[in-house]
Amino acid sequence: MVPVKTNTWRVWYPLVIFLTIVLLALIMLIPIADDKRVDVVVSVSSNALAVLLGGLVTIYFTTWQRHSDAKELLTQTAWDMHREFTSPQMLAARVKATTLLDTRFPGMSIRDIREAIMVSREAADPAVDAYAGFAYIVYFYQRLWMAIKYSRIGKEMVAPLFDKIFCDWWETQFRVRYEDTGGDISELKAWLDLNHPRKT
Repeated sequence: MVPVKTNTWRVWYPLVIFLTIVLLALIMLIPIADDKRVDVVVSVSSNALAVLLGGLVTIYFTTWQRHSDAKELLTQTAWDMHREFTSPQMLAARVKATTLLDTRFPGMSIRDIREAIMVSREAADPAVDAYAGFAYIVYFYQRLWMAIKYSRIGKEMVAPLFDKIFCDWWETQFRVRYEDTGGDISELKAWLDLNHPRKT
């Protein structure tokens, strides 16, 4: 859930005002004594004002609650993704991918590694695990970028939680191995550079 702008008041308030004016005009046309007419006009006007003020307060607090709930959900998404990022499975994937890629396939692109794995067709080949781990990490960062791009995560939390390790991976793996120019990983890097500049 993301913050939703409400425009209910733009329809509701003019309608209440219009109906109040119509009602006051009808009261003026009804043949009743002037003193009673004044009482009726005052009563209708005060009731209409109470409805308008009550509606304004209701809309304000409803909107505030909706935004508060949405912000809490965005924050929770950031924590959930960080929990996944620091999980034993992700840690194992990062270590295995880094170790095997750097020792067995130094400087090779992921495309070349994938082709080499397809040629060998050995299920027990450790490179299969290395490639799978690398893919797991890439997919995680793609999901992170989609969450940022479509405002499904607390953006102020992204850089403190994910920037350092992502930038390490960018320098050692993504930039060298991953043909992603203009793609999700590159866009995530550009967003982090823009929103969390690092000291050089």
